[in-house]
Amino acid sequence: MVTQTGVWESGEVPELFAYFRKGLGITEGLEAMPGQLHTLGDKDELRCSLVLCLWNHWDCQIVDGQGRFGLTASHDEWLILAANAENRSMFRLVLDAFGGSAGE
Repeated sequence: MVTQTGVWESGEVPELFAYFRKGLGITEGLEAMPGQLHTLGDKDELRCSLVLCLWNHWDCQIVDGQGRFGLTASHDEWLILAANAENRSMFRLVLDAFGGSAGE
């Protein structure tokens, strides 16, 4: 879910995000539909959503539908990953998708 846009409008390309969403079958704009549903099998789509939000310097949230895992990204270039104790392995999915490492 995109939670904030327009911080640095001169660097945003919302049309790119709109084209990406159109490929997913989503024709509504961000104001009408700021979120979209992904499954764990949609790893590439999830990664593209997050990368496009980060590239546009938008704030966004990714939340597991069962409340096991969440990610918040800020236009100020920070991320918060949160998971309940049983699902810390979900961090690995996100970090692997972006080539990162956990500060465990």
